[in-house]
Amino acid sequence: MTEEAATATTATDNASRKEEVIRRLEREVAELGERIQAFQNRVKETAGETRTRFRPVAERLRANWQAMRATVERLRTVVGEVSSAVIADLEQGRDRLKSELASIRTELEIETAETKAAYRDALQAQLDTWRGRIDELRVQADLAEMEARDELTRLLDDVERAYRAAQSHLDQAGDHTAETLETLRRGTRQILGDVEAALEAAAKKLSEGRQRH
Repeated sequence: MTEEAATATTATDNASRKEEVIRRLEREVAELGERIQAFQNRVKETAGETRTRFRPVAERLRANWQAMRATVERLRTVVGEVSSAVIADLEQGRDRLKSELASIRTELEIETAETKAAYRDALQAQLDTWRGRIDELRVQADLAEMEARDELTRLLDDVERAYRAAQSHLDQAGDHTAETLETLRRGTRQILGDVEAALEAAAKKLSEGRQRH
């Protein structure tokens, strides 16, 4: 095989692999859009303070998804190393959006729970999701540059403390607690906000480290 033929074959193979990735991203982004639409519909079914609180979040998720879809649609016109970088960014953005949607969807279930049992189930689901994110961030922190590792460890320790506080809140929210469901919910909002803020700070620090390298 001549050098020109080998180069042409390599280019064809690369184009084929890129097309496969684009089609996969198109499917995954479309599925994510359906989930976001279902969440928006669920928010519309709520009323009062709950709808006021969650509607802007649903609209932001939709806007982020639309921007992601537009990037996927433009991907076929991007070539070379830029294409690989765009794909990597898209995959990270997809994962972040999926995680955020799962988290906020569970928060809505917590807000709309009609019994303490349903409330506990929804809160436990949220904690399970966060446990996975925390463990994943721990792995990424271990792989980070030494100069960032100490700061990441401190931030993840903050996440663990907030997570343990949320778990303790759940453990105390038994059927026989004297607190009403609405009182439990009010306490949960602050606790969930603390965990989310700590997770966001840790994830941001990791992202900053990647961008510098």
